Amino acid sequence: MVSHRIDEVEVVFKKSSPSPFSFSMRISLATRILIGFAAVLIASSTVSLVSILTIRQNQIEVQLLSNGYLQLAKILADIQTLHYAYEKETALLAEEREPALQQQLARLALMYFPGAILTKMNEGTALAHNALNTAPHSEKAALENFETHFAEASKRYAAYEKDSKNILERIAQADESLNLEESFNHLQKQELAFHNHLQFLQNALSNRILVRLSKAQDREQKNGILIVALSIVSVLIGLLATIVSTRHLRPILTLHKGIAAIREGDYSAFLGLKGDDDMALLAREFDAMVLALKERQSLLEKQQSQLLQAKQLAAAGRISAQLAHEVRNPLSSIGLNAELLLEQLGQTQFSTPEQKTETEELLLAIIREVDRVTEITEEYLKLARLPPPSLQREDVNALTQSILHFHEEELRNANISIETAFFPLPLFCKVDEAQIRQVILNLLKNAKEAMPEGGLLRIYTKEENAFVHIGFADSGKGIAADILSEIFKPFFTTKEGGSGLGLALSTQLLHMQGGSLEVATTSPEGTAFVLRLPRA
Repeated sequence: MVSHRIDEVEVVFKKSSPSPFSFSMRISLATRILIGFAAVLIASSTVSLVSILTIRQNQIEVQLLSNGYLQLAKILADIQTLHYAYEKETALLAEEREPALQQQLARLALMYFPGAILTKMNEGTALAHNALNTAPHSEKAALENFETHFAEASKRYAAYEKDSKNILERIAQADESLNLEESFNHLQKQELAFHNHLQFLQNALSNRILVRLSKAQDREQKNGILIVALSIVSVLIGLLATIVSTRHLRPILTLHKGIAAIREGDYSAFLGLKGDDDMALLAREFDAMVLALKERQSLLEKQQSQLLQAKQLAAAGRISAQLAHEVRNPLSSIGLNAELLLEQLGQTQFSTPEQKTETEELLLAIIREVDRVTEITEEYLKLARLPPPSLQREDVNALTQSILHFHEEELRNANISIETAFFPLPLFCKVDEAQIRQVILNLLKNAKEAMPEGGLLRIYTKEENAFVHIGFADSGKGIAADILSEIFKPFFTTKEGGSGLGLALSTQLLHMQGGSLEVATTSPEGTAFVLRLPRA
């Protein structure tokens, strides 16, 4: 679309004002950018290709060393260790002069005479043969040579093993015809020959590893120089393409600044470019994107806050349940004993009537405080035992009206006037009626406590953006701005004797049902809470 419009601009330019520069305009802006991009892509692809080839060569080299030569070196080291132990065993038998002990040592040697060396030799032969499949052509001759040497060493050791077992069996059977000195000399000569062959293989393998490492280092150095040179060329081509593109894309500077502002978290960076050209259209799309990002960021922060509050409530609930369990039983005992004492006062003699009256007042105060603390512990237990909501399709409009009707007399007795503006039609939501009732009762209680000397309570319901809104606006003293962000947190309260769980519990109950609770407005003239629930 952009290239077509640029071509149209070129045609108009040619028709309206032919000039010596018309030839340079034949290459459109999109084509120039495409050419520069292609040049950078080719240069980068060349660097990538050389890097890939280098990595592939290094992989082959590493595979040859790790799965080939180093494994062969490990096998040789294991064989040399085992063979050294066999040499020691042979020397021990040769030095032993006590026939009975010598026979026991021979029997033990036969029992524990393992075939580990022959197994390792065969393993080395197979490993050298398998390495031929993936090794470069230059290494096939060396691997074939190692395979031949391992096979030859296997044959030598097989002959040695056969002779060794034969001599050990004859020693164990106390064969007097056996010439021990000649037999041990024969075995030790075979062991020495095998040892020398292993040492030869070890030296040859070490030398080959050093040669491969040296070649790998040289190749790595050359490839590094080549990659650096190609990278420099690629960077130069990229710089040239950038300079050319910058000359033709200067109007995008404003857009770039806006993007930079968004990256820094400033979602007020609207461009507001006017016109019908491509840049103006792009700017309008950018402004729409900024607005969407701003809304999404706000939603994300809100969800994070809800998640944090849910975690805090869960932790507070566990602690509260334990505390309530520990406190409730002693409180019940204290309250019961206080009531019994109060009943016994009629049968108790006091010096003066004032003493009896004072004692009754003290017991009544104890009973009142016990009841108050018991009520708080019950709230803690509710927090700890939040049941999952049982969602049913309910008319929350009618539910709010029924709750208000039940408590209307109580509110009027507290000198609170009530104004209502209920939606004229049913507002159905999928909610847990008992939990929503608890939330509404808590908001009515807060409104009443916010107006201790009476006032005006406005209640309304409405539908907005697929949500049902239930509003509660009181004419109390409002909420201070410095604590507004704290009122939904567990245990935060500004009321004397308050538990700080009402709003936190209400928020959690609504969140479990897809709803929310927010402070719509607050001022010295009052506070308005809005309860939102998704429409069914």
